[in-house]
Amino acid sequence: MAKRTLTTYLWKNFGIVIAISLCFGLILAFFCKNWQISGLLFALTLSFSLGFGIFCIFLFYQLQHLQKFLDNSENQLDNKIGLNPFFEKSALKIQKISQEKQELSERHQQLDTMRKDFVANVSHELRTPLTVLMGYLETFSEQPDLEPRWQRAFSQMSQQSLRMKNIINDLLLLSKLENDNNLGEMKEIDMPRLLTQLFDDAQAQNRDFEHLIHLEIDSQAHLQGYEDYLTSALNNLITNAIKYTPKGGEIHIRWTEQADGYHFSVSDNGIGIAPEHIERLTERFYRVDSGRSRETGGTGLGLAIVKHVLNQHHAKLHITSQIGKSSTFSIIFPK
Repeated sequence: MAKRTLTTYLWKNFGIVIAISLCFGLILAFFCKNWQISGLLFALTLSFSLGFGIFCIFLFYQLQHLQKFLDNSENQLDNKIGLNPFFEKSALKIQKISQEKQELSERHQQLDTMRKDFVANVSHELRTPLTVLMGYLETFSEQPDLEPRWQRAFSQMSQQSLRMKNIINDLLLLSKLENDNNLGEMKEIDMPRLLTQLFDDAQAQNRDFEHLIHLEIDSQAHLQGYEDYLTSALNNLITNAIKYTPKGGEIHIRWTEQADGYHFSVSDNGIGIAPEHIERLTERFYRVDSGRSRETGGTGLGLAIVKHVLNQHHAKLHITSQIGKSSTFSIIFPK
């Protein structure tokens, strides 16, 4: 509607200016001494040129006022002077839309802050009573005269309590990662040393899975970052490869330097991930297979934490996978 109105307005003004210029041209032709075809064409051409030039100057003048009007949102009435009524109306609509957009953005930021505060506060408040419950469950489950049926019940309660504790810890970690001011100061990270430590931890986790784990370090580069958070993120990727690869699989951990940055990758020959799931893997509580995730003790927050940690290090995560064949999680750190 606005576009059609603008077109009508421009054509109307263009027609008026051309009509005036034609009259001007005819007057010139009338006063010509030699009334011939060439003189008439010259007059018409001149009038069209003058008319088009006047129209362009008029349009430029109106657009200049429109720009000044839109740039100053605090004093609209003063800016109306010299502005065509059509542009004034359009400018007011544009200005109103801009203000509504800004209000929605501020509201979104406010709601996002409220969400972060709510998650952090609830997680913090749940941790204390959960710790008490876990303490009593551990005490009761260790009683020597406990009946077998109660042993199974206390064992399940202890497992679920531990799972809830892991979820709360991950939520608190996410809340902290979302607040840049709480992370402290970046320090130099010895990546070969860190990866060797993660490899040793992976071998300890691997006892029940019997995978063949390889570590390849082709670069001695160090990074500037938050070592504790980066350790958690990299360990999460390695742990996932161990958990979601069938027994006796093969896992490769690599650290290399390439033209576009430093590359860390974890590859496995496990169950793979369908393409429709890859884009959503870093969402909170998103699971490809809910049943399998619960069996392995996953919280559904691991890759969300990885994404936030990488954002703090200006790094990018790339995921490639084939169902039933392999998966590769790669991180590119800028140089």
